[in-house]
Amino acid sequence: RRSRDNKYPRWHTQRECCPASSMGGPREATEGAAGATVPRGRGKVFTEEELETDSRTLIAVDGKVYDVSDFLDSHPGGSGTLLAHAGSDATNVFHSLHSPDTLDDVGAAMIVGELAAGDKDGKRMSLIVDGQKGGTASFTPRRCTQKEISGLVNVEHIATEAIRRGPPSFVTGYVNYGSEDEESIRNNRAAFVRYALRPRVLNDVGTIDLSTTILGGRVQLKSPICIAPFAGAGNAHPDGELALARAAAAAGTLFSAAFYSGHTMDAIRAAADSVTEGSPLLLQLYPPRNPIKTKSGRGDAGLDRAYMEIAIKYVAELKFVGVIITVDTVNNSNREKSYKNPEWIRQIADECGGFPETRALKNAGVGRMLGHTARILWDDVRWMKDVAHAAGIALIVKGVMTAEDTSRAAAMGVDAVIVSNHGGRQLDGTEGAIECVAECVDAVVGTHCEVFFDSGIRRGKDAFKAIALGAKAVFVGRPALWGLVVGGEEGVSRMLSILNEELVTVMQLAGTPSVPDITRAHVRDTRPSVQRQPASPPDVWPVAAAGFVAGAAMAAFVVLRLVAQ
Repeated sequence: RRSRDNKYPRWHTQRECCPASSMGGPREATEGAAGATVPRGRGKVFTEEELETDSRTLIAVDGKVYDVSDFLDSHPGGSGTLLAHAGSDATNVFHSLHSPDTLDDVGAAMIVGELAAGDKDGKRMSLIVDGQKGGTASFTPRRCTQKEISGLVNVEHIATEAIRRGPPSFVTGYVNYGSEDEESIRNNRAAFVRYALRPRVLNDVGTIDLSTTILGGRVQLKSPICIAPFAGAGNAHPDGELALARAAAAAGTLFSAAFYSGHTMDAIRAAADSVTEGSPLLLQLYPPRNPIKTKSGRGDAGLDRAYMEIAIKYVAELKFVGVIITVDTVNNSNREKSYKNPEWIRQIADECGGFPETRALKNAGVGRMLGHTARILWDDVRWMKDVAHAAGIALIVKGVMTAEDTSRAAAMGVDAVIVSNHGGRQLDGTEGAIECVAECVDAVVGTHCEVFFDSGIRRGKDAFKAIALGAKAVFVGRPALWGLVVGGEEGVSRMLSILNEELVTVMQLAGTPSVPDITRAHVRDTRPSVQRQPASPPDVWPVAAAGFVAGAAMAAFVVLRLVAQ
């Protein structure tokens, strides 16, 4: 709950704000307004003061009062957002971020009463639908002209223009931001310098071939540089994921749609096919939390396998080549400047009308996801792989950064892992993601599992280094969103062209006419890691020798004493 005397939230625990004695007995529901249910005996009318001072975590939306105490840990946006609005009417901010039927599925059982007449917030903010800006959006991006797009010289130039032209709360506050102190973001970029290029000369590089194959040769790409999943593309441009899909198809590369996409997968499939029939697509999914209660009646019951099976089969029917399972988001991290910042939430609601409605699986028949599970296990990965393979598509695990986890993933039979620290948006303080590629590649030797890379690519030489270390393909996230902001589909196409042109230049100068020619021999690790290993025999010899000398000296001393006697 927020203190009126303090600009920062004052956190309290679920036990403190929601003692068992306050929860009442079994919930017997009666029909309420708008089809919602109101638990019997709990239909209290709250004044604004009572809403604020109640010991539970209460939030009002559309005149109804919800007790969200048990929902704090499973809220997809993190507990911080709920706690920041506890004790208040959150109608405006709720409708700027959610579709109108959200509470039909997850909120009915939480209703504990109504907000008194006169205390209701009558200002309802327009929703973003189908990736379009809501009617209350106050910011209109200034797109680049065609001539200006052609004049963009590198990815950082595109980023600068996106900051200058796009909504500050979205570009700077959301796309560019990481988490906590942003150490992981800085490490991602700085780590590329660790690997120096080793060019080979006097090779025939008159023609450079960027084409490659991934997923066991099943997917052919004209370039190994792909577009990563990134939520909120509709705030960058009304076409959102449709523009990303078309730009990727035009470049002959792969686009992965995000779970939090503003367009359905059917529409994204059609957009890609409008450029190139059968263009390769992936869908990124978060492991959904099972709605079934645990034995204690609360907590996380693990992966919702029914949801996942429907989702996987749905994209398989749309001829997607696979699904990406993101495994580094068991919580929403400590994003102090965005999700946990009420001021940022207000700003993005004002400038963009909130976030696009999540429509990725709207036609799949999965129902609403109730949040991410924190209990996804390796056995779940094996099961998802079996479902995906039975449907004829690949399963890719994203968010792996160690040889140990890569080896486990390969043992589960997954088709690929994406070495990634979520672009520095999750765990802060990790190594640069590029520093983890070599060990992950070494861990899959002798298996069919491939390694892809994501996090921090801004130059063609960055892609070259990742491929040299063993990555079969690389993904870019922020650069794609920057391209969308400055010029929609044309801006994204320009971004891909720049990276591909730079990659061609590096390949020529490094003496590698094709992608398979790029090997680890073309980079040198200038700061090799110190491996902590058990002492080797040479490390033991000095100690052994010292012991032998000491023993010999003692023996000689004893002999001399005996002779003297």
